[in-house]
Amino acid sequence: MPRKFFMILAATITLALTAFCVVWALIFNFNPIDPSRMNPLFNLLWTAFAGLGLVVAAQGTFKTLPNMLLSAACGPVYGVAFFGLLGFFLGMGIPTIVAFGLCALIVTYLLALVHVVFLKDTVFNMVAFTLGTYGIWFALKDNANPANMNWFYGAFFFLIGTAYGTIIGPIAVFIFKKTSTQEAVQS
Repeated sequence: MPRKFFMILAATITLALTAFCVVWALIFNFNPIDPSRMNPLFNLLWTAFAGLGLVVAAQGTFKTLPNMLLSAACGPVYGVAFFGLLGFFLGMGIPTIVAFGLCALIVTYLLALVHVVFLKDTVFNMVAFTLGTYGIWFALKDNANPANMNWFYGAFFFLIGTAYGTIIGPIAVFIFKKTSTQEAVQS
């Protein structure tokens, strides 16, 4: 691709993210003067950025959107499996750090194996998106407070960012083609 396309893509990403942030700030009441008046979910903006960033990196499209969303929906399932296995290992008396390391090794390996090998020809084949929500589970799950649903909101916002990210590539391609056509006419 010519350098011009990447300049247009960068501008499109910037404008799309800026618009997303402004809408986010309106919905979640951004208030740097009095943060106590902001919706507590405002700080989960990063989860939407993670989904959007993965789409751009994976060059996701409307066609791959179902794969990305369905793969991402699997991440919390692996998080539940991780904590279930962790509870089992701890119940067996395995030291905490060893149990955690074993769970990370086993569950993450199974996640990668299942999505990269066994599900490679299905709609669940986008392992990066599964890992994205698996990571969000770890970042936001509060085992001490089961009523805390931040992990769910984070995964949901990740899905929103993923879906929103699919508009960036087509817009950049449209602008590139439009400006290239105009330049060709002027030549």
